[in-house]
Amino acid sequence: MNDCLGLEIEVEFAELYENQPLFSDVNNYLIDRGFYFCDFIKLARWERVKLSHYGRCVWGEGLWLRNIESLDLNNIEETLKYTAICLLYGKIDEALYAIKKSGNNVPSDFTKLVVEEERHQQSVRSKFNMIQKIWLYLGNKKRIHLFD
Repeated sequence: MNDCLGLEIEVEFAELYENQPLFSDVNNYLIDRGFYFCDFIKLARWERVKLSHYGRCVWGEGLWLRNIESLDLNNIEETLKYTAICLLYGKIDEALYAIKKSGNNVPSDFTKLVVEEERHQQSVRSKFNMIQKIWLYLGNKKRIHLFD
């Protein structure tokens, strides 16, 4: 696990199996090993009588990343791997931060790719924000969320 840069793990918020670790157990275990919880990739909600995507949040898939302070960002291979993981999961701000912390030792074409992805992400988020405003204007009381 010492060489691992990121983990995507299914976690439960309610005990589905006997004596299983829940989200807080998994999170605390990973924090103790130099990771931080980054985001949920997926969340599943169940009503008491059926799986309907409403009701209680029962399980999800979480993303944990290695604390950037513990990385050797002078090692170009480690920096590229970490930023690639960040890109795959849409964590562009983390990728750019890693590049900056590396002293910009990352090849310029790779950095350009990350910057282009940031522009694309900003465009998508801007459109989503407009959709959210329309949603709320139409009188919907519940907020909508973008998992990108």
